[in-house]
Amino acid sequence: MNLSYFAQKDFYKALQQFFIALNIPLNPVTEAQGNPKDILTTTYNANNPVHKLMDDLYFAGMVSEEAFSKQGVIRRRAA
Repeated sequence: MNLSYFAQKDFYKALQQFFIALNIPLNPVTEAQGNPKDILTTTYNANNPVHKLMDDLYFAGMVSEEAFSKQGVIRRRAA
């Protein structure tokens, strides 16, 4: 899988293209990034080494019900 679009596009647009390449339909939520501490309110730990690596958190969208349908092939959506 070619992931060069992450270096060429805005992160959110690249993330959309990534899910399209995986054939996973998303219902978009917001393009705005958030502070991990504000979003992961009950699980965020400032001492966790993984959490220390996060500057921003993106909520790309919700996986569409279409992904779980057994009716035909999932249609690709343009990014």
